[in-house]
Amino acid sequence: MPADFSDYVDLRLHDASPTDIYLGAIELARLTLPEFALRSGTVEDALFQSMSYMQMLSVAAINRLPSRLMEGLMKIGGVERDAGSRSVITVNFVLNEVTSLTIPIGSTFFYEIDFGDEQVLRYSYMTTETVQILDTDIPAGETLPQKELTLTSQYVGLHILPAVGSELQSETVFPDMSEVTFVSHSSVGSNPEDDETFLSRCVDTIASYSNSNITANQIRRYVLTSQALVSRCKVYDLTSSYNTNLYPIEGEPVTGSVLVFVYGSERFLTALERSTIAQDIQSRALAGLTIEVVNMILADDFDIEAYFTVGPDVDSATVRDELATEIAAYLSPSGYTSTAEGLVAADIASIIRNHPQVAFVNSVAILGDGTYTAASEPAYAPWLVKGTIPNVDPTRINLTAIVSSSIQSTSIEAV
Repeated sequence: MPADFSDYVDLRLHDASPTDIYLGAIELARLTLPEFALRSGTVEDALFQSMSYMQMLSVAAINRLPSRLMEGLMKIGGVERDAGSRSVITVNFVLNEVTSLTIPIGSTFFYEIDFGDEQVLRYSYMTTETVQILDTDIPAGETLPQKELTLTSQYVGLHILPAVGSELQSETVFPDMSEVTFVSHSSVGSNPEDDETFLSRCVDTIASYSNSNITANQIRRYVLTSQALVSRCKVYDLTSSYNTNLYPIEGEPVTGSVLVFVYGSERFLTALERSTIAQDIQSRALAGLTIEVVNMILADDFDIEAYFTVGPDVDSATVRDELATEIAAYLSPSGYTSTAEGLVAADIASIIRNHPQVAFVNSVAILGDGTYTAASEPAYAPWLVKGTIPNVDPTRINLTAIVSSSIQSTSIEAV
């Protein structure tokens, strides 16, 4: 369990407003002089208000000193706070006639995501260089000039992407523009690192400081804190790439072997990147250990079946769609947070149960074709392999809402 420095580092909860300081000063003065009373517009009242404001500034500055000091010390040790990243997308810009057009740097385009209940989020992107579309940029089979542009989001953070082919609007007026449509993305962006995550990384880094990395936990911490390309990592002792079953059905543990599974930011790492990581780990590992670095396994050959109960006044179709979206986001490489080996039906049941309009969960089942079999062993599902993270196909999430007018008990059966 990571050490908890929050009581020392994050003191912003103890910030005081000028009003609180002003009223506290008056109460303190009345302990000595009970008949003390300030009148508005007097010199005394002006002094109390001005001193309260200056005291507020001092308190805020002092409360931020420990966190900045901690961050500075860890930066010396090579751990920097992740400031987040911008989303990068590719769009197709089509003209409305055969002509040329220059799109200046900083031209802004946007799309909107409607979440219902009058909740609409706008995501704005802009060009980072001047782009020229010539009257000869007409692809085969087309009649109008068009060109693919790379756009970068205006703000740092995770962006929800539109469907392929969705149209973007332009904040800059282009009389010759016919349409701008979404093609693909190279990055969805990432949110800035919060204090809790940063402190956990700091603790992991300090815990990894050792002459040699020997245990699986030491190697995992070292990889996550030293390799910027790695977003997910699992490490297994006594394991090689030839015996990765969670419940080995052939062979014995491989003495002296350590298998490291890695996954990048929404992509697999290349052979060169994995080789570089392996060499780095080997330089810090105990002599004699054999280090293998391989890509994580994305398990997608399974189905989710769940039944839940709602009241008679609930729109069950809307609840079902919302839950399917949330489960799909959780059972993805970027959203899966469980530390358990293999999928746990209780985690999915918890997502369903936490929906405000679900009365209770009837059952949850994870169904998959076995990929490992032996004469005396059961079939092994695709997620019962070391180094696996889920990547569910949203079309294979089957949720059934049972409408009941009389809810009497709460039960759950996890299969």
